[in-house]
Amino acid sequence: MSDGPPMPLSYVTLFCRDMEASVRFYRDVLGLPARGFGPRFAWLDAGPVRLGLHAGGQDRHSSGVNLHFAVPDLGTALAVLAARGAHFEGEPTEEPWGARTARTRDPDGNEVEIIQWTREP
Repeated sequence: MSDGPPMPLSYVTLFCRDMEASVRFYRDVLGLPARGFGPRFAWLDAGPVRLGLHAGGQDRHSSGVNLHFAVPDLGTALAVLAARGAHFEGEPTEEPWGARTARTRDPDGNEVEIIQWTREP
């Protein structure tokens, strides 16, 4: 693939133990627009990347996935997300690689990081 353009990420699939709780977290707490539902799968928009939630199979597919969502103002985003039910792990952190971050977890324990770039990545 080195002789062509980079391959863009199209979507990420998370395998969920509790589909309804996961949809509520990503749609209602993080505010991702839902684009399609089925009995065992849901699509949500996350900017240029789609997030797929798939019921079951979490143990077989457990991979330690971390999701990272960029925001223009971390303080404002954390206030909005906390009001929607997000619980953050500790205080926001100034990272040496040029970002302020805060971490929460979805209902299946996947880490979700909210990030504000303090310099270009």
